[in-house]
Amino acid sequence: MRFVRLLHLAALQARRRWSTSLLSVAVGALVAGVTVYVIGGAAHRNAELAESLRTPDVRSITIRSAKGEDVGLDGQIVRAVAQLPGISNAVAFSKVSTATTSAVPDRDVTVGFFEVVTLRGASPFLVVDEGRVPSTGEAMVSLPAATALRLVDPGLGAFESEGRVWPTVGQFRAEGLGEISNLLGRSVVTIGDPQAQRFFSVVLVVNEPADVPAVAAAIGRLFSPFGPDYYSIDYDERVAEVQTLVTASGNDGARATAVALVAAGSAIVAALSVLSALLQRRDHARRRALGFRRRDVVVLSILHSGVLGALGISIGVAIGAVLLGPRSGSLPPSQYVATAVFGAVITTVAAIPGALASAVQDPARILRVP
Repeated sequence: MRFVRLLHLAALQARRRWSTSLLSVAVGALVAGVTVYVIGGAAHRNAELAESLRTPDVRSITIRSAKGEDVGLDGQIVRAVAQLPGISNAVAFSKVSTATTSAVPDRDVTVGFFEVVTLRGASPFLVVDEGRVPSTGEAMVSLPAATALRLVDPGLGAFESEGRVWPTVGQFRAEGLGEISNLLGRSVVTIGDPQAQRFFSVVLVVNEPADVPAVAAAIGRLFSPFGPDYYSIDYDERVAEVQTLVTASGNDGARATAVALVAAGSAIVAALSVLSALLQRRDHARRRALGFRRRDVVVLSILHSGVLGALGISIGVAIGAVLLGPRSGSLPPSQYVATAVFGAVITTVAAIPGALASAVQDPARILRVP
């Protein structure tokens, strides 16, 4: 009951000293709002950075046969590689050749012709824009390749490769395989046999950049019986480290800025607390004369600052979230709650100097009682 009474007195005190109370609320709102805005902006930038580092280019691993197309990679091992944990897409190439047409003068223009096999795929890497997916003995062509080969209608044309005529039944575009998508996007493809004995190369796309080193190590273990000269493997070794370092740097910068803001706000709150104690020293002296203990005066002063601080910080957190707009989703709700709670605690602690100053005053001297 005594605590409730002190809380009620703190609210009345805030009403009487509305100018300093308003200033305290404004300081709390400013500090909390700017803190939320800074942290939220940093979280959004880190999220964008993480997304940019998740492109297929930086998540891809390319394995090639070091013995040439005639020897290739063992099909059973390649299929085992495609099923490794952490892989979202696995595409193998069982044939690599060139294609041309009789419409090209002297057949001096050629494009790549690939026999591709999807061994694992969370999403299609060949998107059919016209026609259909080819069956055995058929192919489909990309728009740049159709233009180069002068195929008027890619869905009805034909091309030649190694003395054989291949009908085209569709037009496609490639996506989701990084640089290999750019290569396929200028080529002609046919669908190969997933159970082929040999593959010339295989392209893997892992789920996250951080998974690349682990998947590469697992690939090395699977191919170890064949020796290091059997295959070559290409991937970005630094992407996981770069992602971690840059994200950590952004978080450190946001935390440093937030700490500086909170420290500055705490100093201002402490100064306002001392000022409030000076302005209310006669009120506190009267309460002491009426039987209030020093402890009561300290609690009353801290409650006064705590109530105003909590109000200002709540307003500031809400304003910061509004200013962030769509970027506010980068921060979890718990972060907003934690900011409000931390700010309220800091504000309360910063009010202690003023509360102690109020408690140690001599009521007789202040009230001029002989």
